[in-house]
Amino acid sequence: MRTGQHGFSLIELMVSVLIGLLAMVFVMRSTVTFESNRRSSLGGSDSMQNGVVGLFSMENDAAESGWGLNDSALLGCNARFYDSQNYANGNVGGGVAMVLAPVSVAFNGANPDQISFMSGTSDAGTGSLIVLSAGNTAVGATSLPVSDDPTYAYQAGDALAIAPVTAGGTCATPAIAGSCCTIAQVSSTALAPVKQINVANDGTVATRFNAPGGLLAAFPGGTQTKIFNLGSGNSLKFHTWDVNNGVLRLRATDLSGASNAPTSAVAGIVSIKALYGFDTRVGAAFTPDSGLVISQWSAGMIDADGDGVVGGPTDYQRLAAVRLAVVARGREPDRPDSSGTCPNTTTALPTVFASQEPAAIATVPIQVNVAVAGDTIDWTCYRYRAFETIVPLRNSGWKPN
Repeated sequence: MRTGQHGFSLIELMVSVLIGLLAMVFVMRSTVTFESNRRSSLGGSDSMQNGVVGLFSMENDAAESGWGLNDSALLGCNARFYDSQNYANGNVGGGVAMVLAPVSVAFNGANPDQISFMSGTSDAGTGSLIVLSAGNTAVGATSLPVSDDPTYAYQAGDALAIAPVTAGGTCATPAIAGSCCTIAQVSSTALAPVKQINVANDGTVATRFNAPGGLLAAFPGGTQTKIFNLGSGNSLKFHTWDVNNGVLRLRATDLSGASNAPTSAVAGIVSIKALYGFDTRVGAAFTPDSGLVISQWSAGMIDADGDGVVGGPTDYQRLAAVRLAVVARGREPDRPDSSGTCPNTTTALPTVFASQEPAAIATVPIQVNVAVAGDTIDWTCYRYRAFETIVPLRNSGWKPN
């Protein structure tokens, strides 16, 4: 006997298809929400990690800056500088002017700054001092006659800072106005026929800071000029930080391969900014022996001592602290919706230094550009975080009398 066979009716089939479509819509919405949350979480995590690493690296440099360069004869001096490895374009046309200071900032408005930190590594901290003997030391000289035994605290390869004891001393008129200091490097020392420190360039990295033609500045000798030992030239810490195409970069004298061209340090960094913190107290209120204080923040050099000269040596001696900011962005942007806009669009550029710290000192807020050149995705689709800190320039405050 034949039994009846029954299949799905058209209505049942349509209901099944509808249920399947609803389930698919639910799954798709859940997937999109999950992906959006994942991007947000990863973006925040990336920017947090990158920003902290970038700020930590510069903060360490700032904390050590000024070591060995904090004598009043050196601070703020426009030094003649040569480097065969081309740090700071140091092999251009017989040397370039370099301000000897714990921190030097090339301020760039809303765009990323270029921030340089300098420190020596001499165990003496303020440098071992040797007075030049009687007689002039001319431009191009390859030896420095000295009054003390140079073998006691100087070794081949040590970096030197040579400066008049009195700022603005009577050095020979150099090609770069006002540069009465110079950086050099010990090639050897001698006790006979006279006590001297040799600063010849032997063509190797061991004498990289000696110009092939000899010293770049002249000194009168006698009691007017001193030589400061900054420690081994291999570990001399002249560091310059900048940002290029969303990457924090470092140019350093003590990092192999990073003098001539900067090396990538931290990705995901779109801006770095800095403020100088000056001690602008006047008269008896200015007592550096009891410590420097922050009385003014500035996005540029000022006449901190009130002598009518902006950026003079004594202005650099009043640098008490540096305020640093790092702006990082997430690695992945938010996906635009059907209208072409990102659902969590960033509408305002980040502002750094907005808080007043210390509380009684007016701050200088700066709104920063965060767009990365060549990025096809609009900057508003990324998430940003700003990280800030204040670093006292302790080695400037501990300068010798």
